[in-house]
This record gives sequence, C-alpha cells and structure tokens, in this order.
Amino acid sequence: MREKASLPARSRSQITLKWGDMQICIFGSMNRSIDRFLFRVLTITATLLSVCGCAQSVRVRYQDDLVKVTERSTVNLLNVHASSDTEVLTIWGRDFKEVRGLNPCYLPVTNKHLILFVTGRSFDGGQATVHLADTATRTIRDFPAYDSQIGRNIGVNKTNRFERVVSVEGDKLTIEAAFLERRYKYVIDLATPRFEREEADFEGALPPHRMEHHVYEGGRISK
Repeated sequence: MREKASLPARSRSQITLKWGDMQICIFGSMNRSIDRFLFRVLTITATLLSVCGCAQSVRVRYQDDLVKVTERSTVNLLNVHASSDTEVLTIWGRDFKEVRGLNPCYLPVTNKHLILFVTGRSFDGGQATVHLADTATRTIRDFPAYDSQIGRNIGVNKTNRFERVVSVEGDKLTIEAAFLERRYKYVIDLATPRFEREEADFEGALPPHRMEHHVYEGGRISK
C-alpha cells in the first residue's frame, strides 16, 4: 500500500515581548520578514507607552494682573486610578500647587499691600499652609495652619458660604468664613507671621445637636 506523502509542517513563529511585569506571547505562521516587522511595531508601542503613559493637560481657570490659576490634569493611560488633578496658583514665576478656594483663590488684605492664599489638600488633615504675598516687595512668606479649614471658601460670596477679611488691626488679621451652617473665624499675626487660631461653630454630632464652639490653637485639632 502506497503511503501518502505528508506535507512538511509549517514553522510556527513565537514572539515574546516583556514589559514590566507583563509578558506578551504571540504565535503565528509567519515568514521572517513579517516576524521582524511585527516585533519592531510591538517594541515601539511598548516604548511609547512606557515613556508617554501619562497624558497631561493644562487649562487656565483664572488670570489677572497678579496671579494665574491653572487646572493641571494627568491621565495615566496604564492605570486610570493613578490619574490626578491639581489646581496651581502662579505668582511672580512661582507655582503653588493644591491652592484652595475658587477664583481668584486669594484675599486682598486691606491697606497692607498683601494678598493671602492657602494651599494644601482639604480632605487630608494637617495640610494647610498660608501664604502672604507682598505686592510692594514681591516677596512671599509662608507658615503652617495645619488642620485649619482656612481658604476653602475663598472666592464664594453667598449668604451661607463665603470667606472674607473682616478686620486688620495693627498686625492682627481676622478672617470670617461660612459653609452652610458652620461658621469660622481665623486670626493671623502678620508680624511674625503665624496662624494664631481657628474658631469654629457648628452643630454637635450627638443629640440634642446643640451648636458647639471650638477653638483650635495654631490650627491644630487635638488628637
């Protein structure tokens, strides 16, 4: 009995591409030229993703003769959860990230050639930093306000939400703010400078939910 002639098995190509902890294997019956071409394409793609894995965008949110406020977004194409947004106040060529409040993000201090702005995440305690910018000397002084809510309501002018300078007596600056039913007062020593205290009035969490008065020296909440 005559045996049937069997065709030679076609070679099966394998491309293995390693990228960090990920390994990609591609199989296929391809000739060498296609093999090399595909490998180059995959290598270039992996390199571009490694180098350009984050897409960044900048949008000017506010600008006047003194400051510029931008929203800077970083989108991680490889890990969406690693994406981030931050608001940046720029004054005299210096960038201050995580600026608090809404446009213009600063308060003018009456008769002092000063503006005040605050940086620091609002959702993570101990982040507040107050900045005093002297428009006459173009110098900026910074000091911590720790857990204080100062700056969060700058730029809002509503009955139940605002933040404004109410008095400047000598070197004593007083700011009042509101957020819904909560009321705040911030006292700052401009000479040192330092954040003296925050006074807060808000409804207690436990029944009968009476209004409570709290004083946070230096802006620190007692642990």
